[in-house]
Amino acid sequence: MTTASATAATGIVAEGLTKIYVGHRRRLLRSERTEVPAVVGLDLRLPPGQVTGLLGLNGAGKTTTIKALSTLLLPTSGRITV
Repeated sequence: MTTASATAATGIVAEGLTKIYVGHRRRLLRSERTEVPAVVGLDLRLPPGQVTGLLGLNGAGKTTTIKALSTLLLPTSGRITV
């Protein structure tokens, strides 16, 4: 199997997917930088044509994962191949 056909048969691959949202919070007279991790180190391999669902608690990173996998959101680190 060549590399091109192996990649074509893979579907969606996420390796080390991490997304950290950065914000600022005002405390008294100064502003603090806050970092909120939404997804940390996700490894995922989905074959083409497979129907997959994500389950988890509120704030678990489901929407962030879907947005990153559909290329609507850039991850902080990691690699996604579609």
